[in-house]
This record gives sequence, structure tokens and C-alpha cells, in this order.
Amino acid sequence: MRVLVTGHNGFLLKNILPLFYEHEIIEYVPTQNVYLGIDLILHFASPSDSYDFKDKLRMAISMVDLTQTMVRIAEINQCKLVFASSLAADFLDNDYGVYKKAMEQYIEATVEDYLILRIPRVYGHDRNKGLMKKIRLNDVSENEWDAVVGYADIADFVTWFIYNLNKLGIQYYNGDIKYHTIREIKEIYCES
Repeated sequence: MRVLVTGHNGFLLKNILPLFYEHEIIEYVPTQNVYLGIDLILHFASPSDSYDFKDKLRMAISMVDLTQTMVRIAEINQCKLVFASSLAADFLDNDYGVYKKAMEQYIEATVEDYLILRIPRVYGHDRNKGLMKKIRLNDVSENEWDAVVGYADIADFVTWFIYNLNKLGIQYYNGDIKYHTIREIKEIYCES
């Protein structure tokens, strides 16, 4: 099986790709125009933290343009498209959620064989963006340390991904959600 991937250097896909060790992994390169013989697309490229969200043009290009490209490749190859979305698509209170929701609707309207994964925050020792980046940069304000955050551990996410890979439509994360303060998350993932 030939698997085209976006976001191959990202946290989630780095933890998922070992599952596909028997398959040919093709990393998407914007300068390559033709992708034929693709059996599955894992579209996981996306800005994922507040630092990325500041560059609105880059965010739009990576979320909208790249998703449109993946849809075209899925149509040409008549293959399944797996789109890493977010629980933020339910709230639409920021650009990230709006773009995710818009791309979900675009995929639903144009692709027959698709899986949209509604993913919560996911943390692990090798995560370097979002809250983990803020912690490592010591960019957490004093009044944020005791805020409680809900998230999935990367091992639980990978298990959920495996379970849902053969499904279609929108799948909400229904695995274990952990709740810890930011201080506790720092101790769990950044200091051990």
C-alpha cells in the first residue's frame, strides 16, 4: 500500500507512522505535481499552537490550500482521505476552529471515502508545540499554572486511531481524557 502523508514531522504522525512500517510512505512535497498510485492519504499537516496562529496567511495556506490539494489527489487516486481535524471545529470561536470546520465540510461535499478525526489536545514526552512549547519556553504566566487542561495521552490517541482507521465519516475522540493542571502536565511530560 502507498500512503501519502502531510505533517510527517508533526507529533501525531511521528507516533502513527510506525504502524505503517510495511507500507510505502510518501511524504507530500509541494513542488511535486503528480501523485499516482496512492492508496491512502493521511493529512495531518496543520498549525497547532498559538505561535503558529499569529501568521494568518501561513495558517490559511496550510489549512485550506493544502487540504484542497489532498482532496484533488484523493479524487484522482480514488483513495481514502484521513483528515486530522480538531474538537475546536465544534466551537468556531477562533480562526483555527473555523478553518477546520470549513475543511471538514469541503471534504464531506467532495470526497466519497473519507475519515475525519475530531482530535482533542494530545500530549506526550516528544510533543514540542502548543502548551508543551509554552512550558519549555517558560512562557506560562503565573496565574496559568493551576489551570486544569483536558487532553489525551499519545498512547491512548494511537490506540483510538487504529480502532477508527477503517471507519468513515466524522469520528470524535472517545478515548481516555486526562485532566491535570499545567503544573502537573509539566511534571508528567517535561521533567521525566
